[in-house]
Amino acid sequence: MATTRSKSKTDDRQPLAQPEVEVPIDQKQTVKKSTILIAVVAIFLVAVTIGALSVKNLSRKTAPQCQVISTIKINPEKIVISLEDKQLELSALAYDTENIPIWQGVSYEWGISSSNSVGTLKQNNDLVTFTPLNKGIGDLFVKATNACTQTAVIGSVPVVVEPTLTPVVSP
Repeated sequence: MATTRSKSKTDDRQPLAQPEVEVPIDQKQTVKKSTILIAVVAIFLVAVTIGALSVKNLSRKTAPQCQVISTIKINPEKIVISLEDKQLELSALAYDTENIPIWQGVSYEWGISSSNSVGTLKQNNDLVTFTPLNKGIGDLFVKATNACTQTAVIGSVPVVVEPTLTPVVSP
């Protein structure tokens, strides 16, 4: 006997849905902590990179710790003064081999060379006050030293002290 199978509606079935796998809470927290940790490490690395670049750029702009004195500049660069004038303030500043000013660690020693004592100096490290005394010419000099410079470096400016002008009376 022949058997016949009845066609059932099961052939029109939808595929069975995959059951949702529920991730345990511990694993969710671990994933969340890992994500946070990765973000923190990334931020840290960016900050370190920016900091390193900033220090690199800053080190290009600042002078090295120990600067060898190459030249000294005196201000003003020339002195022409009258015996009538009371005093003149001068300053000196040492520069290194790259012409960068040396602001700290320099000792200055001022002096004057003239044929007839054209004036006196009152020193305060890189500053000096010149007081004219006698008519004449000379040189005002400053000697600069620091821990990095083997020998003293000297700078100078010419000094001219002119006589007091006397009024001319016409007859």
